[in-house]
Amino acid sequence: MLASLRISSLRRTAKFIGVRLLSSTYQRQILTDEQVEAYQRDSYVILRDLLTPEEKKDFQRIATEIENWPISDDWFSYFEEVGGVRRLSRLEGFYNHHADLKKHVKGKLGQAASDLIGEEAILFKEKLNMKYPGGFGYDPHQDGVGSWNYFGQFFHMSAVVTCDPMTIENGCLQVVPGDWGELPWLPMDINGDITEEVARGLDWKHMICDAGTVIMFNSHVPHKSDVNQTDQSRRAFFITWNGESLGDTRQKYYDLRRECHPPDHLRDPNKDYTELIRIFNEHNLEQSNDRWQPDLEEETK
Repeated sequence: MLASLRISSLRRTAKFIGVRLLSSTYQRQILTDEQVEAYQRDSYVILRDLLTPEEKKDFQRIATEIENWPISDDWFSYFEEVGGVRRLSRLEGFYNHHADLKKHVKGKLGQAASDLIGEEAILFKEKLNMKYPGGFGYDPHQDGVGSWNYFGQFFHMSAVVTCDPMTIENGCLQVVPGDWGELPWLPMDINGDITEEVARGLDWKHMICDAGTVIMFNSHVPHKSDVNQTDQSRRAFFITWNGESLGDTRQKYYDLRRECHPPDHLRDPNKDYTELIRIFNEHNLEQSNDRWQPDLEEETK
């Protein structure tokens, strides 16, 4: 598979990124005019009441169940090391193994994603982030870089479903509002993150919200998060879709992930994954395990 992939594409500037897919026959399902207009203005929208109180509690229950699953070849469990303690940091690829989550993704969440994309939304990937006390953050980046566009897809929609309150202190999501739908990638460093100089000049907004809030943003919106400096965990689902006109590539995505950035128990101890992991911009996960040494020579070029 990798013979057909060029790692150098991680840093290329695409010429036609983020075209909003608006079908003349698509009928909006769930979002209001105000919500769609907010998204069209800022490229993200905060949906505080998309879920009912009961549905919000259900997401908390589902998160607790999934984070307590054992390590398995059927999903991807990633860990971090904080203060010498190895802890679960993320799970991916679990959609087909939890019926209640599947119901929510096919229901309101998928309907909202469809309304913003402008055509029926197809699930692309899913993950649950566990940001425990001291848990690491993510450097400024745009999601569409790297592996996301290896299958001819250049535009995705993600929903963050908060399972615990998001605050500045616990490293909440931060985004930059603006018309990010059709812009090329911002300047990137060797890891595929937004360069420090550019990131400093952006207008970052903290997504402070209660548990059960849904934040939706497209794959070109710059975003980041900081370390959790509290003594409470901060968990959130990240569910990502593409428009149906771009096809169903979820299995291809996870096949590629299994090959290039597998969880620890599936790694070949004799294989160097450094360049393969660059495809997924996952240096943050590797750094949290003291496994990522930056290429200073490349970064100064």
